[in-house]
Amino acid sequence: MPLPLPDLDTRRFDDLVGEMRAMIPLLAPEWTNHNLSDPGITLLELLAWVSEANLYRANRIPARTIANFISLLLGESSIQSDDFRQAMSGVTTQDIERAAGQVSAEIDEVHVRYAEHENRVSVLIVLRAGAMQAADILLAAGMRLQGLWVSGPQLVAESLDGARQRALRFFNDPYRAITTADFEREAMLASAAVGRVSIASFPEAGTITVAVVPAASAIPDAALLRTVKQRLDDRKLVGTRIVVRPPRYTDITLKVLLVTRPNTLKSEVIDTVTAAITGFFNPLVGGRDRRGWPFGRPVSAYELYYLVESLAGVDHVEGLEINADPQAREVPIEDLPSLRSLTITPVN
Repeated sequence: MPLPLPDLDTRRFDDLVGEMRAMIPLLAPEWTNHNLSDPGITLLELLAWVSEANLYRANRIPARTIANFISLLLGESSIQSDDFRQAMSGVTTQDIERAAGQVSAEIDEVHVRYAEHENRVSVLIVLRAGAMQAADILLAAGMRLQGLWVSGPQLVAESLDGARQRALRFFNDPYRAITTADFEREAMLASAAVGRVSIASFPEAGTITVAVVPAASAIPDAALLRTVKQRLDDRKLVGTRIVVRPPRYTDITLKVLLVTRPNTLKSEVIDTVTAAITGFFNPLVGGRDRRGWPFGRPVSAYELYYLVESLAGVDHVEGLEINADPQAREVPIEDLPSLRSLTITPVN
């Protein structure tokens, strides 16, 4: 007598039909006829019948077949190393407990202390009794050091449920870059030094152009651009060309003539206006929504009038010059504005 197999999904025909009917008011509120004579209900019942048949077949799959399939999806890794190891005394460490199968997915960095010595010192981190993948250790500085490795001498097989959940997490994590949102997400994840990105979809046939704004400076260095491009190249579709470049800034000079309110210190008002305008042009936290200046959005004199006159201590703006033009009302921007000069003058 064969051993009974657990049901992966216990839903039956009536359960599936009831679940789909309950979703009709939410997804299609104009659909009001839910009788069996309605052709739409007939299609739902057909889908429920097909789904029930597929669930029955899925429930008949033995655990060994599932394990082999997951092994094909996730793969296995192993490493050979020399066994010339010697434990060091005086090393302070802290135990890290992880369930089998979650080590490689959850532990990104492990920090240990080791004593400096005139000879080369190696550190061995042993993960006891857990499914894991051997990997090099990266220090916080990002330098790969020779002689540092991870080992699991008492490797224990991962449970089937754990492997199944890990496979689901693996496939639910977005990886391939197809849409503009995909490229933006992957570019932001390339490095913590990336502050913002702008994606131009196919300015040329088959080309994705990515403008990168670093988090700590105005212009990204070559290393950051290479890091972003490498990540996108690994995730793009075949035939897509990736161009990663710095943002193109348009210089802006600004002169503001304003009238302060009575009983206010002009120096404090000038500081307030300076901070507000500088923040308004910030590529990371500027703009009207404080989420960064939108790429390609022109500079509007009317927005600057509104910004300055809404500040405490300002009665009104007497005059405004953008790029030495008192008649300018809108200045086109290629990517982002760069405030090169700001002069604020109270006229009262």
